[in-house]
Amino acid sequence: MIDSVITFTASKALLADPDLANGALDYLKSQEGCQSVRRGYAVDESTKAYFVITWISYDSYKKMLKCADYPSFKEAMKKLHTDAPLVWNVEYDVDSCRPLDAPVTECATIRATAGHTLPEVMAAIKKIQAVDPRYKSMHGISIGEIKEENEKILVVIGWDSIKAHIDAAKTSPLQELIWEIIEVADIEVSHVPFTLY
Repeated sequence: MIDSVITFTASKALLADPDLANGALDYLKSQEGCQSVRRGYAVDESTKAYFVITWISYDSYKKMLKCADYPSFKEAMKKLHTDAPLVWNVEYDVDSCRPLDAPVTECATIRATAGHTLPEVMAAIKKIQAVDPRYKSMHGISIGEIKEENEKILVVIGWDSIKAHIDAAKTSPLQELIWEIIEVADIEVSHVPFTLY
């Protein structure tokens, strides 16, 4: 499975009426190969909207782009954003449903810093996957390379709450593992409570 992650700055109209997105979300949900559609707003940046579409394959996403009625989806999206939506396709190492279904999802975009490599970064992040079972407030971690961005990955980690994430990050061994990643990578983090559409 693969996820299409669409992010954009929500328009005032969408913020005032979340149902305005229903037409676009219905379109996505009706596509062949679509397994699920989720939506949410970043807690850290309340106008940043997310749509996450889980597909059975990357081919399902590409097939949608060629549909005769795809322009109607693009038209429906125009009312929803103030900037051009960013679309990433991410094939995770493990199913992303568990972290995306958590009360809040940490979405971290990560790129290796100068002098370091993506495999080095991935190896550091994989260590967090190994400690996941130790943290009852953590609900899975999925790691995947972003197809549209060279040498960039998206990590999604499910949490009970943002506070639970912050508290866990102050404890061993997670604290040391986070510092290990910070030493080799640039990280941007958002926290998003997703809902299944």
